[in-house]
Amino acid sequence: MATDSAHRLVKIGLWLTALGVLIGFLAWQLPKAPPPVESPPVPSSDQQGGSPSGETETPSTAEPDQSPSAQVSAAPTTEYLADMQPVTYDFMETGAADVNGATFPQSVIMPSHGWLTVNKVSYNTERKMKWFRATIGVRDDSPPKSPIIFEVTADGRKVYSKSLRLGSSRKVDLNVKGVLRLDLVLRFPEAETDFQTSYHGVWGDAQFVRYRD
Repeated sequence: MATDSAHRLVKIGLWLTALGVLIGFLAWQLPKAPPPVESPPVPSSDQQGGSPSGETETPSTAEPDQSPSAQVSAAPTTEYLADMQPVTYDFMETGAADVNGATFPQSVIMPSHGWLTVNKVSYNTERKMKWFRATIGVRDDSPPKSPIIFEVTADGRKVYSKSLRLGSSRKVDLNVKGVLRLDLVLRFPEAETDFQTSYHGVWGDAQFVRYRD
């Protein structure tokens, strides 16, 4: 009986040994898995030339200047004739004048002096002005019977004419684009017979509006 048990143990050991050899052989024959592929290192933000946060920077686009200062600089400029030097003139003065109850601080005032029937003042516009604007009328301290004819000539061509008496006024708004020489002319019909009375015609707040740059 002991001999049979020993034989069985020997057989079992042989079978286990053979099984282990077989399993090892099969394992050696199976295909081996390829080694893992390493991903390339990601360059840092400094190497990429980007922002430290890793966000993509987009180039900025210049926008027009919408600041108040830029808008002001683009606005047309105004020049009062009272601040300008005329090319030629007969008799004139500048300053405040009352016309039809209103005061105009930047006025061109042209008197008749009793004997002067026509008074003219000329300005060089340099062909850079676009508008001529003024409020015209007889100065409030002039005699009540004083009609005055207001005329504007541009390069020798009459472009405006109006006869006014004391207590009335008119607004003048003329396009003078391209004009080189502008003349303000006053005619005093009463001065031809009344040499003792002084009449005053007023170009109230007379001004040029210059072209935009």
